[in-house]
Amino acid sequence: MDKIIRMIIFPIPLIHHINTQNYDMVWANLDRTLYGVTQQTNTNYHVFISCSKVLPLNICKDTSRITFLITDIPPIAQCYIKPSVHYCVKAIHAGVSQNKTNRRKACVKAALERFDVSYFMMLDADDFISVKLVDFIDN
Repeated sequence: MDKIIRMIIFPIPLIHHINTQNYDMVWANLDRTLYGVTQQTNTNYHVFISCSKVLPLNICKDTSRITFLITDIPPIAQCYIKPSVHYCVKAIHAGVSQNKTNRRKACVKAALERFDVSYFMMLDADDFISVKLVDFIDN
């Protein structure tokens, strides 16, 4: 009996460069995360990253299983009118959550157009996973 090949997709929604004080640090975290992901013992995976701009990777050199999606998803609107601090925090949190969801949806859509996907595992730019994760899922 032939083994079924499963494609595991790792969507990563990256914060818009306008919405962070230090995009270089966000990118450095992503670089370390990607290095870890690309060390998988099973190569049935692909990473999709929804971002506003791409910077050079310094640690992760193997980008053959990585797709950068430069999306037109707008940055999170800042809370300029502050009726109360509580309202402002809630509004920004809702914006962050919706923005992250939209970026993940862009990754999922691109993955479904390109691959026969078996699994999605959502990651953030600062996550670390076992190098045996894809092999574990595949078996």
